Amino acid sequence: MIQISHDYPDKSIFLDVYKVTKFAGDAQGKEGQAIRWIEKQELLNFKFPAANRSIINATQLPSRYLITPEPDFDDRARFLDHIEKRISQGINLLQFRAKTLSERQLKTVFQEIQSVNNPFGATIYINTSLQHATEIGASYIHLSSTELMKTAKVPSDVFVAASCHNADQINHANDLGIQFIVLSPVLATTSHPTAKPLSWVNFTQLCKLANMPTYALGGMQIKHLAQAKNSGAQGIAAIRSLW
Repeated sequence: MIQISHDYPDKSIFLDVYKVTKFAGDAQGKEGQAIRWIEKQELLNFKFPAANRSIINATQLPSRYLITPEPDFDDRARFLDHIEKRISQGINLLQFRAKTLSERQLKTVFQEIQSVNNPFGATIYINTSLQHATEIGASYIHLSSTELMKTAKVPSDVFVAASCHNADQINHANDLGIQFIVLSPVLATTSHPTAKPLSWVNFTQLCKLANMPTYALGGMQIKHLAQAKNSGAQGIAAIRSLW
């Protein structure tokens, strides 16, 4: 499921976490711990050691992260209708990404997406700077790799994800305590044709550096989901194939 390295003041630990889907017998605490079955949403109500934070995140996050294509502001009704359709069909984690809109237009469309999402309750991240996200009242923010490297501290009252392309960016995301990252491009992609693909081998190695859930991005389709998970990813992120 995920691998976590964490440094406490007195020791360093490595947690190798698996998702168990079948077992026999009764679970027992071999060191005298109490054992209790709960719904995964209830994990948020308990206090855990710091190293467990990313494990809890991984249990809550889905395997698909939809990134929106660039919207046409003057024809955004069709864009909003399609978002509603995808959310109603089960997409519950979405990044609103619009690099050609002005800040005013970005705010307008973001607010309209939130209205569309109200009956469904999907988690909507907005791709913008921390400053602009604060100004428009966004609680879920996705930082580009450039914005990530300019960020020295993440406010405690927001949830932040980020895009990464190399080890330095992943290490900085670790230092900031980012909720999850998107690592790209794994394969060749039409949206960034000049970017050199990482390949699955390099993606797997970089995943091991990340102390948070990681989504594979770049040429991803549903058929790649199993390979992404086997390579250490939470799942896949995509524009075309998920849109």
